[in-house]
Amino acid sequence: MPLFAIQDGKARKLDFKSVENDPGLQQFIESNCKEVLGVKYIATDFPTDDRRGDAIDTLGLDENGCPTIILYKKSDNDNIVSKALYYMDWLDSNREIYEETARAKLGRNVLISWTSPKVILIADNYNKFDKYAVKRLGENIILYKYYWYESNMLYLENILMSSRAASSGLRVIEGGRSLAEPPQYTLEYHLSKGTEATNAIFKELRRLILTTDDDISERFTEEYVAYYTTRNFAEVKITKTCVMLYLFPASRLHDPSGKVEDVPENFDYPLKKRIRLENLDDVKYAGYIARQSYIATL
Repeated sequence: MPLFAIQDGKARKLDFKSVENDPGLQQFIESNCKEVLGVKYIATDFPTDDRRGDAIDTLGLDENGCPTIILYKKSDNDNIVSKALYYMDWLDSNREIYEETARAKLGRNVLISWTSPKVILIADNYNKFDKYAVKRLGENIILYKYYWYESNMLYLENILMSSRAASSGLRVIEGGRSLAEPPQYTLEYHLSKGTEATNAIFKELRRLILTTDDDISERFTEEYVAYYTTRNFAEVKITKTCVMLYLFPASRLHDPSGKVEDVPENFDYPLKKRIRLENLDDVKYAGYIARQSYIATL
């Protein structure tokens, strides 16, 4: 993917920077995990089997409170998708170890949700079999392709996001142990929290957000409805009296009506801005603000 530096109206194509066998990429991602991926950093090279030297490249917690593994493809022969499946099974079988590690790093009161653990893969290339396997398996695996340019310019391209297929009942994992599936939340679940009036506000806001771009996805959690591309840029809570829209903070937010407010620091909420919608007339303006938050995450 060509990237150009523009100076005095003239374009200069930036050259790629080789990072093969260079730990710099992993170190950079870990130092900027929250900003780049929306993930809180927990540990690096976390051991899973001391006898064989197995270790998870980066352990984290995403903005929805879900355990997250980050793996980096270190060579063309690195079977990164198989690694992802192996470490996802390890994570599922060792929840207590993960939780203890996360709380030691992030604090005892950190919220951890097992509704949607995921693996983020970062590589300079994927073959067709990697992408086919992720699509076919239906696991919660996200593929990023990175481009590292001269002048320390990094571009991460989301090339595939495959949400784990929803199921119910018991799921058998390695070792024959069965775990109850986490509850699956739906649109109807969230609408049950509102009234006819607040649900109408939400439905119009939802329409505006989803029609902003085809790449925007929707996720239902217990507390809110999330809208995201590479990370959440908007989260919506429906109540009996209003709809609360929480937003990723744009660096140059244009809020001519002054309706956007800061989320109190003691909330420890990942999205730092919010706007209150009390009637349908508020929706168009809120959609304009949400679009700025969406652009800020690109």
